[in-house]
Amino acid sequence: MSAAVAGRSDLVQKARQAPLGRFTMFGAIAAMAGGIVLVGGLISGHPERTWWAYHANFMFWAGLAQGMVVFAAVLKLAKGHWGGVVIRFAEAAAAFTTVTVVLFIGLVIGREHIFTWIHEPRPEVGWWLTTKWFFLRNGLILVVLSWLSWRFVRHDTAPDARELQSGEAVERGTSAEEPSSLIRLTHRTIKGVTEDMERFRFNTAISKLQVLTNEMRATLDAGGGALGAA
Repeated sequence: MSAAVAGRSDLVQKARQAPLGRFTMFGAIAAMAGGIVLVGGLISGHPERTWWAYHANFMFWAGLAQGMVVFAAVLKLAKGHWGGVVIRFAEAAAAFTTVTVVLFIGLVIGREHIFTWIHEPRPEVGWWLTTKWFFLRNGLILVVLSWLSWRFVRHDTAPDARELQSGEAVERGTSAEEPSSLIRLTHRTIKGVTEDMERFRFNTAISKLQVLTNEMRATLDAGGGALGAA
């Protein structure tokens, strides 16, 4: 057994001893405390201040969580082995992308206090900045991003899950190379999605991302370079 595999075996044993219950309890207490503060602010004399703070925190933490998952994905695509276990911390943010979808409902509830364009319509923007289309569009984008994040993380952490279940280290190959067809498709997708976003063609952008995701899934299942980089 190699030294790397032996080291991973030690990590597996430590992971099995992690105080998950303690972290869960701490998170639940923090969530309840935050809920109490939120309700207290909403029933105060200036609920708009609470909604403004809610919006600012939503944008910061939602962007941070999604950015961490993208950082992990970039490391995998670039085969950045220097990331080490840091990549697992980045991938853990995928859980908050689901929370982001739930918290987005708060923006819908407090929209009258958060978005000034609701009270000051902008006819020059047209249908793009209407209440119904705005929340529907952004809600769907958050759902798709969360789904893609979870799909990526589940495939990338599959070997870790097997190690935790079996209690033994799983040897991981590192010699496979990314198929040239996948590299070309990735470049075409980046270019196509960028052009679609500039033209507000979100449906076609999501379609291109789905095609790339399916191709990456097929490569992982076939034991391609993406799996070796894990």
